Amino acid sequence: MKNIKTNQIDIIKLSASNLFYNPLAVETKNNKRLKRRNSLLSYAFQNDVAENSNQKSLMLDGKKGNIELMEVMLALNNIPGIFEGDAGIVVGNIQVMNPFQGNGISATNEQIMYSFNKMC
Repeated sequence: MKNIKTNQIDIIKLSASNLFYNPLAVETKNNKRLKRRNSLLSYAFQNDVAENSNQKSLMLDGKKGNIELMEVMLALNNIPGIFEGDAGIVVGNIQVMNPFQGNGISATNEQIMYSFNKMC
């Protein structure tokens, strides 16, 4: 969606995934889910001890929906021309929605940018 006056776009990605599933969680013998300590998005690249101990860290959790937010950022990063010049577009809200489960996930632009830049 685009606001013509402010040249701002809100981005909504539709997904059929369970947005709150944490692929870093482990199954126990009695089939209950336990959350690992290292469950941030950055866990795939480095130990999360540094991010967890950093009080200023804005790293997102390792939920499927947050992974899909990073996919949106990757797509936006590959079309930089739309953000340049006088007609440059400003990104507003970025959300991932699952219409089948009736839920969605979003984060602040600051959190999304922090997580994306740390992983790139």
